Amino acid sequence: MENNRGITLDKFSTPHLLLILLSSIGVGVSIYLTNHYFEVHFPTGLGEGSLCDINSYFNCDASTNSILSNIAGVPLSVFGLLFSANILVSCIFGTENHERVNHLLAKINAVGCIGLALFTVIELGSICPFCSVYWVNSILMAILFHKKGLEIETPNLVTVGTMAGLALLIVGSSAWSVSKKENRQNKMRVALINQFTNLPAVAEPTSQHHVHKGTPNFADGKIRITKFSDFQCPACKSVADIFPDLIERYGDKINIQYMFYPLDQNCNPDMKRQLHPLACQAAYLAHCSGDQFHKVHDEIFLNQRKLTQKWLEDKATSLNALECMKSEATKNIVVDHINKGNELKVRSTPTLIINGKMIAGGRPLNQLIMLFDALLSQ
Repeated sequence: MENNRGITLDKFSTPHLLLILLSSIGVGVSIYLTNHYFEVHFPTGLGEGSLCDINSYFNCDASTNSILSNIAGVPLSVFGLLFSANILVSCIFGTENHERVNHLLAKINAVGCIGLALFTVIELGSICPFCSVYWVNSILMAILFHKKGLEIETPNLVTVGTMAGLALLIVGSSAWSVSKKENRQNKMRVALINQFTNLPAVAEPTSQHHVHKGTPNFADGKIRITKFSDFQCPACKSVADIFPDLIERYGDKINIQYMFYPLDQNCNPDMKRQLHPLACQAAYLAHCSGDQFHKVHDEIFLNQRKLTQKWLEDKATSLNALECMKSEATKNIVVDHINKGNELKVRSTPTLIINGKMIAGGRPLNQLIMLFDALLSQ
């Protein structure tokens, strides 16, 4: 395993150049993820999504909003940036002690990456593409150190102390930056609301399915939300999860209607590949639930990760809606919703139309409250 010269000290060897490449990739990906974290938690506008948001399964948002996205308010990607930058610096100015410490850190980092990968797949039900690049990159660096690096020994206290001091300085700076951004967010409130106001108006479609009716007529609501959604979409579930908070806060001032937009080839002909194979069936069940729609809507999302055809059919049977669920007429209604979405140029789920302004993707609860309070004040 051991290379007498060490991977970071054997300048311009193939392993040395490969480590420079991998650490540079780690730095780049970490910078992107840190920027994405701040864009999500401290938004400066209502964007169209990001490079990382490929679809409802491959996106960074679920990870960015998870409990493991930060440590004491500092984005986890900052620690990834520290690690990758440290490896890159060691390739240029490193010492033998530096390499031995980095060998240990590389293996600890790889184990952490494996844990994060399992958490996102099992717990969040999605994959963060840029996170995946970092994870694979980190594992490759650990393997490279294992094959070509100096043996791990008792760390030199001076080296460890210097590295820890620099890390604390950077993490402290990050924490200060987060605090500063929180203050700045308040100042951005007016700009954000102005941007929403200046979004182009779109036609509000009509749906017979309502998550909440503050007024009998949808158009009479002071706050009107139309949600194009897929019952197997994790990001759609995140939006559904904040609806109760909005309903509790705004009561009879808010109306929320639901439009079916399953990312499922079984009823959505524009899907090039199968993404959510039970999304159409879930939509059929929800449509056939009648005046129980809001309850079934919540129940499907609550059980999103364990949906099966049997679960859906058992639920339909309990509602005496199995025949309706299997009818061609029901499918036609769902397809009609999809067509309406296509006419409005809906590109992904969830897509929200708020008082006639269309926003792609879900929005954080605090941002929606900011907008809705402004709408009511008008």
